[in-house]
Amino acid sequence: MTSRNLLLLFLSVWFVATAIYGGRILYRKWGSHRVIKAEYAWVEQEQTSVGNVPVGSFIDRYAACDNAPALHYLNTKRDREKTTVAGRTDAQIWSEFAKLYAQWPSGLRTFAERHVSHIYMVRDLNASGYVITPDDEHFTILIDEKVLRMRPNDWFTDRERTIFASEGTSFTLDHVIEHEANNRPAYTLEAIIIHELAHCIGAQRGMTRTFRNRVLLQADKDFYADAFEVSAIRLERAERHTELFGQLRYYTGTTQLSPTEYMGKIEALSASPFPTLYSTVNDLEYFADYFFAYIHCVVQQRPLTYTMKENGNTVLSVECSIHLPHHEKRRAMMNRLLTDLSSQTMPTEPVTE
Repeated sequence: MTSRNLLLLFLSVWFVATAIYGGRILYRKWGSHRVIKAEYAWVEQEQTSVGNVPVGSFIDRYAACDNAPALHYLNTKRDREKTTVAGRTDAQIWSEFAKLYAQWPSGLRTFAERHVSHIYMVRDLNASGYVITPDDEHFTILIDEKVLRMRPNDWFTDRERTIFASEGTSFTLDHVIEHEANNRPAYTLEAIIIHELAHCIGAQRGMTRTFRNRVLLQADKDFYADAFEVSAIRLERAERHTELFGQLRYYTGTTQLSPTEYMGKIEALSASPFPTLYSTVNDLEYFADYFFAYIHCVVQQRPLTYTMKENGNTVLSVECSIHLPHHEKRRAMMNRLLTDLSSQTMPTEPVTE
């Protein structure tokens, strides 16, 4: 091949690579513009209708999602082939949930009253719950209507099945997150809402990244000690935990652990700073599931147990480790957080912060 041909080949490769790179940049910018435009439309609708502040009590903010701009923003942001649409409500399950809500710690209820504008039921969310916010102060929680048909122990076990390859094996999962007397859909809804509220609390209180992925931690960074490395621009899982737990991808079907791999990760939880396997996914889920585990296991004194069976016989049973001594400092942080949230006055009128 002559020098001239080599030069032409090099220029051709350079041109194609540059075109592909430039095309990707333009596509990202176009996608970002679409998301921002959709967000502006949603925020404008919110501010026009209720001033983007919660109205009425938290329990009264439950509805099928008739907010077209919010749905458009959600679908544009997530860029999914299957569109999330309005879902159906269930008055009986919500009424039962309302009784559970009345027993929540006052700090959690105060936050919900002040900062959650809507609880919308949707369909095809591709998740149990999701949060959107225009300002990291006021939040809309979306819940997939399918959870209204799920008992909590089934929901918890099904979530773990998304990363565990049981097909063709003699192993089954029999995880427990509620006593049998509480194994009803209202308790599933409660678990999901507390987890989503934790995402809201983390962003609003400066304990996690914001919903725009800015690291503006204002609270005690010791919460992440031994679990995540905190820098000015990111929170990255500590290397030893990455090696131990790997990159788990719930709900996607891309992570399928063998029975041996799955058992190893469950067993490793007990000595780790992670209360659940789901909390190992990233720093946002770490805070949200830690907060949930604290409320669920410590405050409400309910179970959270991973159980594996082989041919119907239990071969592994591991309880959430949040009661163990190495969680003492973080438990104290959760207690202080609830106390701090409780110090705010429960609003009786629309919030005008």
